[in-house]
Amino acid sequence: MRFDKYVSRASNLFMENRLCKFMTIVLAAVIIIQLWMLNNSFRNQNAYLIPTGLTTKAAVSGHFLDANYVQAMGVYVSQLLYNFTPQTVANQYKELASLFSADCYQENSNKLISMANAYADNEISMVFRVMEIKSFTQPNVIEISGETSKTILGENVQSFKASLLVYYDVFNGLFRITAIEEKQS
Repeated sequence: MRFDKYVSRASNLFMENRLCKFMTIVLAAVIIIQLWMLNNSFRNQNAYLIPTGLTTKAAVSGHFLDANYVQAMGVYVSQLLYNFTPQTVANQYKELASLFSADCYQENSNKLISMANAYADNEISMVFRVMEIKSFTQPNVIEISGETSKTILGENVQSFKASLLVYYDVFNGLFRITAIEEKQS
């Protein structure tokens, strides 16, 4: 019997098992560290909405929005609400509905969709020219004033001055609309 060969073979197996155990522990530790880092990165990740037409620098952090950002969002909301054709009104109002906060999304979404259907059925187009923008911090309100022209089947039907009040909240740097009020004069 070759006892020495058996002993050396058994010791090699023990060494291989130790190496496998060590590698398993190292890989498990690396996976746990990566999962922890991934969890922290998701927790610290923020989403920021960048409105179209933003040409100046704007700062957004936590519950603070720069005045330039607030004004750009006001123009963006007014353009979505008042600049449309019968072909684009449904998509624009769906995009506007996505800016509402979760607690008032359903009622405002239904209202916007019904308005969009009425505008599309009657072939109404609108154009809004922004004249003045004011933003207030207590409460968080953006006041947009401008002129609106309404056309039906290509004919100018009505021109009026409109003032739009957009109430908003900021959730971790994310701009969310809570209410929109329209004033016509």
